[in-house]
Amino acid sequence: MEEDPIEQQKNKLRNEMRTKFSSLFDDKDKLREQIERFESQADVYEKHGLLPNKEEVIQGLKQSLEIQKKEVFIPHLIKIMEPFVLLPLTKRALFAKAERENTFKDKNNLQLSEILYIRKPDLNKDAKDIYIHLPSAWDFMTKEKKDEFVPEIKKGFAELANMLKSYPNIEEVRGSSWLIATKFMKRLEELGFTYDGLISEKEYKESFIGEERPIAKAFIGRGDFLARYGTSEPTLKKEA
Repeated sequence: MEEDPIEQQKNKLRNEMRTKFSSLFDDKDKLREQIERFESQADVYEKHGLLPNKEEVIQGLKQSLEIQKKEVFIPHLIKIMEPFVLLPLTKRALFAKAERENTFKDKNNLQLSEILYIRKPDLNKDAKDIYIHLPSAWDFMTKEKKDEFVPEIKKGFAELANMLKSYPNIEEVRGSSWLIATKFMKRLEELGFTYDGLISEKEYKESFIGEERPIAKAFIGRGDFLARYGTSEPTLKKEA
């Protein structure tokens, strides 16, 4: 009998988890860094009901730093983290919402709309282009919210257009995403973007580790972008 597709995906995530934990055993500095990052995001997961045993999980993660044997270390982390690691399958939409909230909490990210952001360091007087980023947004793929997806993209574009008026050096707005490699590219073309091919292997390694879907690029020139989206008033408060 053929294995259930959902169970196949779970097993795939479990195998990826074991590989990752094996690597972390050999790099305790990276493990410590990831534990600190998880701890900083845990309140959001708890708020959304995704981490009811937050303190227990965090304590277990910190205990892993003291484990000296890999054959003990890996099962220890799997026991603690498996329910959380499987959330993208078991509670995909809710997990996406929490992931997005944590993305926008990052001090280096500047939110443009509910589903778009840019990296603050990239918005500077020397840059020739600016990359837009799409955080986790599976909840916008649901029947209830799918009609809000494109309006939220346009809202983000309008926000960015108003920002770009202060940065005449930026000549293009660019994006890289698995969505651009799908039929959604036709919608982006309607929004003024031009397809720019698949990303390189180097770009995969630098920015899309663990991603198996094709990632493509698209761009729109400054003039066209401002003409299309630069007439709206900004909706987000500017930072002092």
